[in-house]
Amino acid sequence: MVKVFIGGSQSIRKLPTPVAARIDNIVERDFTVLIGDANGADTCVQKYLAEKGHAYALVFCTGVCRNNVGGWKTVVVSANAGERGFDFYALKDREMAREVDYGFMVWDGRSKGTLWRSSRKDSNYRSDYPVLAGRRKASPEEMKSGVRQKARRKTI
Repeated sequence: MVKVFIGGSQSIRKLPTPVAARIDNIVERDFTVLIGDANGADTCVQKYLAEKGHAYALVFCTGVCRNNVGGWKTVVVSANAGERGFDFYALKDREMAREVDYGFMVWDGRSKGTLWRSSRKDSNYRSDYPVLAGRRKASPEEMKSGVRQKARRKTI
């Protein structure tokens, strides 16, 4: 089964219409969605998937899961003692990136964490430009990083 890592900025409080349409495509194809447990884009996507009745989702957490709106299976990623903040939560993102075929990020145009996840070179997934919340896809100039544009699979 195809797996998609969906994530994004914590400042996102509502999914833009283009994002919802893309997630509808993922749901219609019964792809498995790997999603984090953070507030913001993660929780918005979780709520949307739950409203759609999408059964194929895994929620990744570091430590205690903060959000699991649909009651899906969880994957708890272990952290080393002393890891805090960005490094602590990035562990689950790295694990999701290793397991998926595609990545889809909902970016607010400012979040460094979303930008970091989108530009990772050591992940297995193909990442499109992140969608800017409420606007359009980010251009290469806006990304200012080496996001892989075309890789081994077609766009979802």
